[in-house]
Amino acid sequence: MALVLDRLVDGDLRGMFDGSTTTDIDLDAPLIVFDLSHIDRNSIAMPILMAIVGVWLEHTWIRPDRKKRIFLVEEAWHIINSPFVAQLFQRLLKFGRRLGLSFIAVVHHLSDVVDGAAAKEASAILKMASTRTIYMQKADEARATGRVLGLPRWAVEIIPTLSPGIAVWDVNGNVQVVKHLITEQERPLVFTDRAMTEDAIIERTRASKQLADDPAA
Repeated sequence: MALVLDRLVDGDLRGMFDGSTTTDIDLDAPLIVFDLSHIDRNSIAMPILMAIVGVWLEHTWIRPDRKKRIFLVEEAWHIINSPFVAQLFQRLLKFGRRLGLSFIAVVHHLSDVVDGAAAKEASAILKMASTRTIYMQKADEARATGRVLGLPRWAVEIIPTLSPGIAVWDVNGNVQVVKHLITEQERPLVFTDRAMTEDAIIERTRASKQLADDPAA
């Protein structure tokens, strides 16, 4: 155990766990976010962090207190690829109904999950998921997704033609094409193309011109 922990104290992972504990985090807040975006996805630090988060989720946050909870995992492909974490997700799905827990995993390509190190666990998670939502994909990826999820041929053929906001939904075998309606209040939360919009380009051009006219600025 000392040799394993050495990396966390004197090795390349030093500083992750040997500092002071942050005391002003409210773990009972309505929304809790674990931001792991600064961690290298291929680093050994990722499964270690997820193991710690997973233990806390399983034994502290999720309680049989009749409260409905939503557990959302973004960029889930590199997390599910850890067999330990994938097994945790399996347990959460298995007991989710009894615990009032909704589990949502977001992946860009299904092949990243089913062909990874935890392929067996990932396949089990896909089988237990009652709702699958598939947005536009390239034709070859759509065919691979269709084979894994058992989608009908018409759904596989339509996936490459879907527009933003339109998806194929598979709810317990009932496959439909669904258009998502976004309210003005929701739009700022889900709009991820802000840097590519005309207003952003104009603003960058204006800032560059100002800098060129007045280098001291």
